[in-house]
Amino acid sequence: MIMPRRKPSIGQDGRFCMCVKPSISSYSQLTVMEDAVVEKQEAIEQEIRDAALASDVEAEEYSGLSAGAADNVVRLYQSDFAEGTYRITEPGKYVVMEDIVFDFKAPEGYLDGDLET
Repeated sequence: MIMPRRKPSIGQDGRFCMCVKPSISSYSQLTVMEDAVVEKQEAIEQEIRDAALASDVEAEEYSGLSAGAADNVVRLYQSDFAEGTYRITEPGKYVVMEDIVFDFKAPEGYLDGDLET
């Protein structure tokens, strides 16, 4: 009488394994052009350098804002747009401090010509 297996077994040589065993003939050899690999690697390295430079410039601009380097810095929040379109009436550096949802409606007095400039 043959006893059924109580625990799964792959055997010492893997012959009972249920995983896919592709045949050697299903593999194919690929040739990679070395120049293409080098060009791709150089392009990736250039993208990394550009991203690092952009983040350095961005950090420099932000540090200039926090240090008060600009004469007139206006920070814009969602609440600035509650009454409709925000009108820029003086020069300066305008910094959007959060995600803004725009609702393009004219400010009060627009149709009457009663806007302050």
